[in-house]
Amino acid sequence: QVSITELLRSKIIDWYSTIPLLKAEPKQVSDLLYQQKQLSTEQTIELLQAFMETPLYKVFNKLLLHPGIAQSDIIRYLKPVTSLARNGKLKDTSLIVFFDEINTSKCLGMFKEIFCDHTLQGVALPPNIFFTAAINPFTELATEQDSALSSLGVSEDSRSIPVYRHAYQVFELPESMQDLIWVYRGIKGKGMEQYLRHKTELTLDAIVSGTKMRETISKELRLCGRLITAAHAFCKHRLGKGSVSQRDVKRIFQLVEYFWRHLPMFMPEADKTEDRIRIAMQLSVGIVYYLRLPLDTEVGASVASRGVFSIEIDKVMGSGDGLERVMTTAIKKFVTKKHFKVPKEITLTKALSENIFTIIACVSTKVPLGIIGIPGSSKTLSVHIVRDNLRGALSHTEFCKRLPAFNVFFHQCSEYSTPEEIEKTFATAKSRQRLYGNQDPTSTRCMVFLDEAGLPKEKQMVLKVLHPFLDNPEVSFVAVSNFLFDSANSNRMVTLRRSLDKDDLEVLAKGCLVISEASQSAKNENYEACQFAKGLCRGFRCLQMDAAFRQMFHYRDFIYTLLYVRWNAHSVDFGSLVN
Repeated sequence: QVSITELLRSKIIDWYSTIPLLKAEPKQVSDLLYQQKQLSTEQTIELLQAFMETPLYKVFNKLLLHPGIAQSDIIRYLKPVTSLARNGKLKDTSLIVFFDEINTSKCLGMFKEIFCDHTLQGVALPPNIFFTAAINPFTELATEQDSALSSLGVSEDSRSIPVYRHAYQVFELPESMQDLIWVYRGIKGKGMEQYLRHKTELTLDAIVSGTKMRETISKELRLCGRLITAAHAFCKHRLGKGSVSQRDVKRIFQLVEYFWRHLPMFMPEADKTEDRIRIAMQLSVGIVYYLRLPLDTEVGASVASRGVFSIEIDKVMGSGDGLERVMTTAIKKFVTKKHFKVPKEITLTKALSENIFTIIACVSTKVPLGIIGIPGSSKTLSVHIVRDNLRGALSHTEFCKRLPAFNVFFHQCSEYSTPEEIEKTFATAKSRQRLYGNQDPTSTRCMVFLDEAGLPKEKQMVLKVLHPFLDNPEVSFVAVSNFLFDSANSNRMVTLRRSLDKDDLEVLAKGCLVISEASQSAKNENYEACQFAKGLCRGFRCLQMDAAFRQMFHYRDFIYTLLYVRWNAHSVDFGSLVN
């Protein structure tokens, strides 16, 4: 009678000869398989464990393409795949090669040969290799002038605001490849419901342990699914079909989990389970959808503004405080001079507070963030304030000590930036994050910061190198730009649209002129200075309506003007200026 250990050894020998994807048995397995004496129980367990760890041949191969990929890189990548496909053991096994974003490559002639002729440089490729690819739709690129205008958030005639760019920076496919295209329409109807249900269950498992609390939160998270559906419908209808994606859904649930854990730090009054999870959902929807929209006061913003979006979301929420009020309250309570050490000459405007709040939430959850706004709208300043305050145990305030430390890796972009330079910055940040990960990965977040990310030449598609780093982020990412990113990049990050409203401008002016709230009384001796500040703000807003002025002078110039007045205040007669 054959023992079970001998049966197992015989079976493993058979598997190695009949299963084509198993690589050759390791030496440890060979020694045990072919030894003459019978295996002991311990040796059998060792053999089975070694067999289970036997590596498999790679069946699915993916290559992300961008303009920096040359024909030699593609040939080098395909060489081991073709060698494996010609391996007699695998002749009946299909190998898949997936080229991602194929129409960002300059090697479209080679891809035409691969896909249409199934050859590479005239040499036939093995028949058991199946090639597939993903592309973004081709559209004619906008002129540089159009790009510059859209970067400021206005069109040439100031009648509309492009909040989202529909163009993808891609090349047109060769005509012979056009018939190979199949259009993927995305998840709809029951598929989306099933996806949202699955994400809800995963979020529940992450944040809840008690049965009673789980039932309450499960009910509220079903509401989160309806909020996401409403937000998607709003953006698709008002901004365009490509303005939202499944990535947005993933970010929502990441942020819900984050705010659920951190809400007691700055909103302790939300102590009931229902209130806490509702506010967490509203803040998450606010960061992902609300902050990408223009202010109600911006020219042409009536169709898709933050106020209009809030009304639509509040209809779904039903009872409780509205989205806009929750966002405003949370940011005011989170970003205070008690929680953050801010230089006294810097005013915590609504725009700056929004920036700080969003940066901390996104970096803590590794949600990529892009801040888009005209020069002087506190984009870079907010990153510096966050970096200086979030230093772990060395932070200046008790509030910041309870947040992870941020280790920022700066990259100053220019029109001459290359993909290799950006890639090197990410490699350094990832290496440092792995070092921290060996200790406590949640105590320190490494973050790549691209300043002036809109400067690299779009036609060279330099920023395509970001895609693998943003799709599966090992480190956090923040980019600031005066320019709207193309669809492929903007869909891979949360977008914070940055502009100063009327109230912010006056707060900024009073801060620069060191005018306190008490100075606004007509009986106060600084009343004229307050009126002078308001008049300057009105004048600046009027001048900003002129396209030529707007392209020449920005908020930073306005701040310099205010500082000049402040430095010379002893010689200024505000009363006569106001009159």
